Amino acid sequence: MLKPTSLFAILLGSWLFVTPAQARNEGSEIVQSGLASVVLSPVLSLQGKPVEASAAFGLGVGFTVVGVGKVAVEASMLTIERVSDGSRFMVKISEAMLKELGIAVGASIRTTAESTGYALLASGKLVAFIPNEIGMSLLHQSKISAQ
Repeated sequence: MLKPTSLFAILLGSWLFVTPAQARNEGSEIVQSGLASVVLSPVLSLQGKPVEASAAFGLGVGFTVVGVGKVAVEASMLTIERVSDGSRFMVKISEAMLKELGIAVGASIRTTAESTGYALLASGKLVAFIPNEIGMSLLHQSKISAQ
């Protein structure tokens, strides 16, 4: 018969070896299921259709990067695909951001809904912020005349 201290040591040791694998598994499941993932299509938003963009991505689904292409000297285009139905959307980011985050084909994109828009995150870092209708109303640009 095992002593209580031996039994405790065995249970503690097995817990230490099992927990990291379970934590990684849960993280993968969260990304795959798209838990709390809401994203807005930048293409629709930039075309002046934030309501349609919100409806297109506001279903709480996950996305993966299916393509990376260079569109300019310092800019790249990410093609992301919705896991649930395979619809694809494009996000333009800087080449420096792409290298810093190490985004490649197969990477997961996590999104967070905010009151003024949607944040796209990769590796816990902000990739892009796409404003919704409220966020668009807060954006302002005007020229300052030189005197």
